[in-house]
Amino acid sequence: MAVAYEQHIGRRLPGQSQDGTFQGSVSSTIDADLDTTLERWIACVQGLQEFNGHQLSEPARTSGSERWRYWRADFSDGTKTQVDIGLKGGKSSVAINITKAETPEQVSGWKSFWRQILAEFKG
Repeated sequence: MAVAYEQHIGRRLPGQSQDGTFQGSVSSTIDADLDTTLERWIACVQGLQEFNGHQLSEPARTSGSERWRYWRADFSDGTKTQVDIGLKGGKSSVAINITKAETPEQVSGWKSFWRQILAEFKG
């Protein structure tokens, strides 16, 4: 409710976080279990030298729990990406969350980039 009010009065733009940065996400579903989906994701992105024209600030990290698998990366433009892989029926949902972007346009560029990667990943 507070976010909607702040957007209404012009204090916050859509997609803007409390700290003033912007965020967004893209998602898809794949017919595979959690571990297979994470392995396929890593195979899809591990050879990339650039991500949307930027390099990794540090090596990407993975983690997991009983119900989730995660891939996290920080980029040279200050943005961060977290890929959340969770069960959705007998399939896995893959949600790519972009945070710490400085502008809505930066989020838009990252969303376009990740949609292309998702298309290759599913292909």
